[in-house]
Amino acid sequence: MSDTFVYDWASQNAKEYLEWLGGIQNRCKRRRRRFAWAAAVVFVGGLVFAGVVAKTNIPEPYMLVALGTSLVAGFLMTDTCRGRMYFDPIGAVITDFNSMNEFDIGRFEKYALFGGQGEEVQKLLYCLRISSSLHKYKKIDVFLSRWKTAMEHGRSFFGASPRGKLTLDFLTRMYFFYVHRAFTDYATQQYAAISKLKTATARQNRLEKVKEKLVEILSENREFPRMQELVNATYKAVMEAPHA
Repeated sequence: MSDTFVYDWASQNAKEYLEWLGGIQNRCKRRRRRFAWAAAVVFVGGLVFAGVVAKTNIPEPYMLVALGTSLVAGFLMTDTCRGRMYFDPIGAVITDFNSMNEFDIGRFEKYALFGGQGEEVQKLLYCLRISSSLHKYKKIDVFLSRWKTAMEHGRSFFGASPRGKLTLDFLTRMYFFYVHRAFTDYATQQYAAISKLKTATARQNRLEKVKEKLVEILSENREFPRMQELVNATYKAVMEAPHA
């Protein structure tokens, strides 16, 4: 199993998000084109007026009008006025998630706060930020604790928009990946330990402790996706350990 989760953008939520983002970006493109045409018309109009002034007795100060139209055209041609391509920080973070750290995502949070992007974007970025270091951990408890925190902060927004649904889908798949890996490692460790025990009693006692731990994890984390399945598979794998 790979050590790092990679999101493949194949889910229905991911496809809906890409369609939603594409629609917004297409509207931005149309707006950019309209402003570009407006700038071209104003610029050409200024040149024509300047030519008229030069060939007639119109006072030269009217040349300022031509200069003014050129300045307006230049202003219209800037991205600030014409409108930049729509940028969604959620999709950007998820796309480059494995190359970003908490500080990188925190900067997006800061921009969202001061850029007026709203609470939804801020909360979703927070959920992504606190999940950015999962690959560094091994313990089941750590993963599940981060999961609960992310769900608590993002629950109100996970179904509010395509970006919220994308974030939930991404987090769900990623956390399951790491939790499943942690359960697999735990089962391997317990299997090895039980295999070395010399008596059936010792083996049974170790199995009981494993069962108690798994039952505790299940009772405290029933909302985690497929938790019952993970617990059952882990216990079954440990139970199959042979005597030494």
